[in-house]
Amino acid sequence: MKSSFLLACTASVLTFLTAPTLAHIGMGYPPAQGGVGAGRRAERGFTSWIGLNKKPFPCGGYKKGPVTTLTAGQVLNVRFWHGSIGKDVSKFPPPKTFKEGARHGGGACEFSLSYDGGKSFRVIGQYTQTCPDVFHEYPVKIPKNIKSCTDSNKCLFSWSWIGANVVQFYQNCANVIVNGSPNGQVPTLPMTIVDVTARGQKMDTRADNGRLGPIGPSKSEVAFNMKDQYLTPKFKGMNLKLIKRP
Repeated sequence: MKSSFLLACTASVLTFLTAPTLAHIGMGYPPAQGGVGAGRRAERGFTSWIGLNKKPFPCGGYKKGPVTTLTAGQVLNVRFWHGSIGKDVSKFPPPKTFKEGARHGGGACEFSLSYDGGKSFRVIGQYTQTCPDVFHEYPVKIPKNIKSCTDSNKCLFSWSWIGANVVQFYQNCANVIVNGSPNGQVPTLPMTIVDVTARGQKMDTRADNGRLGPIGPSKSEVAFNMKDQYLTPKFKGMNLKLIKRP
């Protein structure tokens, strides 16, 4: 009787500990390395944080995924995915009956480009407080005078997330081609990277969600991201409202 009780308690604890890793959110569009799309199932650990089970930075260590073409001046509407949605990501938004993990506690999202296969990332979009949210698209403008990137093995579009309720860093990457100008500019703002122990960082930083605020991206942040300012030298970007854990 006692052993049965202990087994039941152990199972409950394991369920509690593993459930958050199964309930996280990933990038649904553009289709990410290791993610869902065209009938593909997400690979193991796709929605887990960088460092869990030695998941590597950058991008989680997955193989090349589908290639998405981006064009200078285009507004890319990024969508998010949750495991409960299933393989079909073409239907948007998810059914209203879907509730689990939809907003996911909020945090700070950055959208970035890499021209060198993930050695460096430069920001082209930022959202705070309510990002991510599977019921909403997050507009990211590809700057008008952006430099072209034609090698889809090296050109990456990245979504990174610093959670508000956890000290964990998440990242998914999509292989892309950027149709811009050969003499165009590369964005100047480096991607914010925290809580990645493989880089010698402590897991001690989270984002302030502002008590979540409005649902979806705020109008003011959408307007901020529609300006071609991420190519500006020494541009500092948004205040991500990061908090160090004592």
